[in-house]
Amino acid sequence: MTDSVEVVAAIPGTQPKSLDLPAEIAQAVCRKFGKQRVWLRTRNQRPQKGRSNSVASGIKSLSALMHADRSVFGRRVLLIDDLYRSGDTMMAGVRALRRAGAVAVYCLALTKTARDCNGLPASVDNWPDWLPETFSISDNDLPSL
Repeated sequence: MTDSVEVVAAIPGTQPKSLDLPAEIAQAVCRKFGKQRVWLRTRNQRPQKGRSNSVASGIKSLSALMHADRSVFGRRVLLIDDLYRSGDTMMAGVRALRRAGAVAVYCLALTKTARDCNGLPASVDNWPDWLPETFSISDNDLPSL
């Protein structure tokens, strides 16, 4: 299971905080599977007047702020983030890693916001007949680490 991914990166936090969850998880994955940690870095973001709110513009703006370590050149990367909202931040990370020469980027988010969940209501309270199903996942269903 540990053959496909060669190095692990985390989406950098936007503000200094005491707990950087993606970085902590990336470090734990590196220890567990004996992988090398690589770094994504961001430049300080300043508010932009007249900035477009389009998805493409948002990704382009984030991508310009994010830079990957050149040690990813020719390697397969696991990119970790704690929260997946619109996907803009993850896509910016993927672009930064690809610009630095990563040959493949596998993405892992720990949670997804309820918004845009295939038309389902945002709250479980609104799902009167919803019950969690028991399921199993085989190693063949998951990307290799």
